[in-house]
Amino acid sequence: MLWQLAIRNVCRNWSQTLLGLIGVAIAAGVMTASLSLGAGYPEIAHVEHRVFTGADILVFPGHLGVDAADAGARGQEEWQWSLRRDGAFSDLALFQPGLYREGYIHPPDDPTHFGADVPEPLLADRRPDAVVDVQPMLKMPARLISETPGGIRAHPAPLRARDPEVDGRIRDLDPFVHRGRWLESGDAGGFVAIMQGVRGAGVPAEGTRPEYPPPGLHDVVTVQVPSLAGYSEGYPLWNWDDVRSYHLEVVGLFAFHLGDKPYIDEETGSYVRDSEGKMQMVPQYLETEDVFIPEETWWHIWEDVAPGEDAPRTYQMNVVLQDMSRAQEVARELSVGMAGYTVRTVPEQVMISRRARGQAGVPTDMSIVLLLAMFLVAGLLLVANMYVLIMQRRKEMAILKAVGMSGLQVMGLILVEVLFIGLVGGLAGFAAVRLVVTGVLLVSEVTMAEIGLLTLQTGALVVGASTLMAGVFGVLPAYLAMKQTTMEVLRDA
Repeated sequence: MLWQLAIRNVCRNWSQTLLGLIGVAIAAGVMTASLSLGAGYPEIAHVEHRVFTGADILVFPGHLGVDAADAGARGQEEWQWSLRRDGAFSDLALFQPGLYREGYIHPPDDPTHFGADVPEPLLADRRPDAVVDVQPMLKMPARLISETPGGIRAHPAPLRARDPEVDGRIRDLDPFVHRGRWLESGDAGGFVAIMQGVRGAGVPAEGTRPEYPPPGLHDVVTVQVPSLAGYSEGYPLWNWDDVRSYHLEVVGLFAFHLGDKPYIDEETGSYVRDSEGKMQMVPQYLETEDVFIPEETWWHIWEDVAPGEDAPRTYQMNVVLQDMSRAQEVARELSVGMAGYTVRTVPEQVMISRRARGQAGVPTDMSIVLLLAMFLVAGLLLVANMYVLIMQRRKEMAILKAVGMSGLQVMGLILVEVLFIGLVGGLAGFAAVRLVVTGVLLVSEVTMAEIGLLTLQTGALVVGASTLMAGVFGVLPAYLAMKQTTMEVLRDA
């Protein structure tokens, strides 16, 4: 009875309740966007960096970010300052080179590297089901030997292992091959390599611009690798007086295009414009000295330069996911079980690198504050809207009481009206935003079953929160309607 009367009242007074309904819909839409897009990334998110690193999530030993909890811990124990050593090969040298130049602070018991045992959350039978593969980043120093008019020169060209099978199974690599091909399964154990081909111009691109001249396709390049002399404080010591030489055939040239930047004259430092006055743009590439070789080949070289060593000490673990829609969820889950390690999605690491080249504070999640603010504004709009509506319907309330409806029943009627507004507004806001989000998830190659499950979970939470908020804020106008007596209405008429 109350539901029928309440719905009829809302429909009859829809123009007066529209403002409150819109407020609830906006709050529900913001919450839907936050929950849906905050759960993961589109499949194309920072794909160049993910292909380059061979990972979707990066795990580093030690605390690389400082947050409020870390600041509290500093009061209990004295943190120490350290420099990351050049021998600690990881992609932090690309993303946050300041850690190697200026150093960073961390607890004294932080691990410096991954030991022989992989951390438990990364084990095959313990890791989240969205994880396809977990691999250590395998990299060793090397230098490329080239003949120039001035004589023979040696250029830094670290050798980086790649698993062709995982690369080919998970990623579309064709867009990043400038000439030739990517490493294939048949290359396992062969002395072949892929290197950077096209390079940026005008302004330095992200990364380290290789000093060696661009190789040609099918060129055979000579690289020298130092022998491992041992370890000091967890970091390798390389002996450049004792090197091994290897000849690698270049089967492919890669190019990770990041977009275009304005062309800057290196002599004057000013922007270059064309005859029409338009700013000239130049392509920007993720530039690297790294030479990619098959993983099996890398291990052959390791056995040559480090006889007697079972495995190298690693400073980065690469986590590969089935799709990026659950990247943040998986990263949070891994972080919980890996105290003393830093777990970051590749898109998160890219964003951190754009904000700070050295140690960065952990960004505060403002989504909860935004949601609370939106629901507070929507609730206040609803209260004001219902208050005005009740003042306009005083005679109606008096008549209902005169025909036998109690004060609690009148209060219940208003509460049901408010709950109905919260329900309809929540559904409208959720549906409008979810249609857009579903398109993003489809691009991310999420299955329809997963999209359906996410839609049901998010919808239940959003609509439930909107209805609950409406009920909480509707108590005041409902109470005012209950306290109003028939005599007060007749006296004021």
